[in-house]
Amino acid sequence: MCLDSGGELNFNDALLVIGAKEYGIEWIVSFDSDFDEFLKRLS
Repeated sequence: MCLDSGGELNFNDALLVIGAKEYGIEWIVSFDSDFDEFLKRLS
């Protein structure tokens, strides 16, 4: 996931994206725009 993001996501962010996808979570609350490619973000 870190490599697939072109370096946008760090390891911790990548784990959050993977966990969210495994649990069917589509939305997160964050000010980090790096998630925008992978999840819908409410900021």
